[in-house]
Amino acid sequence: YQTNIVNGDKIWSEHYYMHIWNHHQAIHKKRSEISGTYVGGRFTLLKLSLDEKVLDQVPLEKRLVFTLEEKPVFLFHESVVAALRAADLSGLDFRRVDSWSIGSAFEDDDDDFYDDL
Repeated sequence: YQTNIVNGDKIWSEHYYMHIWNHHQAIHKKRSEISGTYVGGRFTLLKLSLDEKVLDQVPLEKRLVFTLEEKPVFLFHESVVAALRAADLSGLDFRRVDSWSIGSAFEDDDDDFYDDL
């Protein structure tokens, strides 16, 4: 959805908001690392691993872009990442799930996996 970002008297109107309809409970609870408890969703996700058995049950079109029910983490299929990168959009950064951690947004991204898609 096209949206305006407003800060005081300044308005930026060339931005978009994305509503994600698909939500899946797909955290692999033994391979992921958390601080807290999965019970009641009271945890901080430290390291993420997805449960392939769960995702294999979900049709591809419902897991191209989705959020995790357990925590609001946005996930994009590699084909969607490739399309967004090809569009040369600004303000986006992507991390592979197997290299994501709570602080990975602040690390240098040496992962050129998506550059070859």
